[in-house]
Amino acid sequence: MKNRSSRLNPRISIVLPFRNEEKFIEDSLKSILDQSIDDWELHAIDDQSSDGSASILRAAAAVDRRIRLSSNHGNGLVAALQYGFSRARAPLVARMDADDLMTPDRLEVQAGALNDNPRTALVASRVRIFPRKLLRAGYREYERWQNAIITPEEIGFEIFFESPFTHPTVMFRREMFHAIGGYRDGPFPEDYELWLRMHAEGLEMRKCKEVLVHWRERPDRTSRVDPRYSREAFDRLRARHLARDPRIAGSRPLVIWGAGRRTRQRARHLLRSFD
Repeated sequence: MKNRSSRLNPRISIVLPFRNEEKFIEDSLKSILDQSIDDWELHAIDDQSSDGSASILRAAAAVDRRIRLSSNHGNGLVAALQYGFSRARAPLVARMDADDLMTPDRLEVQAGALNDNPRTALVASRVRIFPRKLLRAGYREYERWQNAIITPEEIGFEIFFESPFTHPTVMFRREMFHAIGGYRDGPFPEDYELWLRMHAEGLEMRKCKEVLVHWRERPDRTSRVDPRYSREAFDRLRARHLARDPRIAGSRPLVIWGAGRRTRQRARHLLRSFD
């Protein structure tokens, strides 16, 4: 690893929260160090790890001054994200997870997309889930659906079906992120809540056609085990924002069409949101 000095004005800040990721974090870090551009800074936020994750980052930071290791000032992912974004100095901020991998051109391609589209507030990318042997039919379909939604129009049309981005693929304009209030903590998926808020504010979001992040599938992934990412939490959040959407929040009659237990439950969430 080459010794690099810290840039006063990095082009891109990377925010990487982690907790007990000793098994994967070296590979994730290597994918960052292998980027085709080098004017970035990494803010790695240790969310109270009890393994050797922080030691790995500390050793890397001693060699490469673009890497900055901090401890979470709160507890949990949202607090770590908020703290990481508060430390970011660059005009563009990329999310990354400690068990995922960037392709070598990820930062360059996404920064170029934002430069080419000055009205765009967020750019994500297509994703490939790995290891493929763990990929079941449901996640294969989710990957296919994710990778089919590219344009701002497609994202706006599909956003109430499911979260249109995988979180570690996104890159923001920092000023926009802070202007809209950043992440919020609550009994809901913090990323999807932010996308829905951005959509409600009319902010343009798009996706690069390239696969720029390899997203690790694992049985203990936070989105599988934390109740904030349960189907019920998604349905409550979606209903709250859908009820405010101007396409249905006006005075016209509203018909809810569907059948089955899950549909009835979703309808109840939506009707409560109008109260």
